[in-house]
Amino acid sequence: MNPDATKLYTQTFWNINSGFHNIQVFLKIVDYGFVPSMASVLVEAKELANSLATGKDFVEIFTEKDEGRAKALDTFGGEDGLASLAAASKMRVYRNSLAGAAVVFAHSILDGAAQDLLRTIALLAPTDFESMLSNRKVALSELRNTPYVETLQSKVDECVRAFERESLPSKCSRLFALCQPPESFEFVRNFKYDRARLETFDALRIDVVHGRGPKDVIFGEIELAHIKNTALHLMGLLNCRYDVKLSSIISPSEE
Repeated sequence: MNPDATKLYTQTFWNINSGFHNIQVFLKIVDYGFVPSMASVLVEAKELANSLATGKDFVEIFTEKDEGRAKALDTFGGEDGLASLAAASKMRVYRNSLAGAAVVFAHSILDGAAQDLLRTIALLAPTDFESMLSNRKVALSELRNTPYVETLQSKVDECVRAFERESLPSKCSRLFALCQPPESFEFVRNFKYDRARLETFDALRIDVVHGRGPKDVIFGEIELAHIKNTALHLMGLLNCRYDVKLSSIISPSEE
């Protein structure tokens, strides 16, 4: 077994577990801080509502001045209603922003794991990439001066680096194509790989980063556990196909 492949495989395992643990802690801290934050936001919202209701700075923007302002406030349920709506809107943005951050963090961990597992296969079995390299051009000078095995490894490394620009679902599909697990394959108990759910998660991450938000982002412990199990399932593919195992002498501190 290639020791570099074993080391990379083991480091990938630690990256997955420590990364998702950090997100779990992050989400718990968010929950712990929600109630105190809401109280503070409500105070600020009441101050804003009061300034809109009584402040001289805003009276001129209403067509009927004081009467117009009173009518406008009535549509929100008065000063208290406006304060409640403003506070709820702020807390929605707060929760969605933090959930969106968790989505981005989790996506980064899973995407990095998929890429590292492709690198691991490149170290273990570069010949398995030959079908992906069939259309690659190789200079005659390379063939003349370099053994085939070295040329192949070089081209495989280039190929794997190019995978970094591919989407997360595409990386996962490449892992399945290389590992070819049996239909009944199960690595994480009671977990089934879900390509459609992965694509939805990938699209959510794109929407969080590039969308027009804010919008409701649903990403809690259930979703997080599924993404973590997806990463571990991908690790299981390599264990099944290449019999690669974790090294007991490589610790998280060596990452």
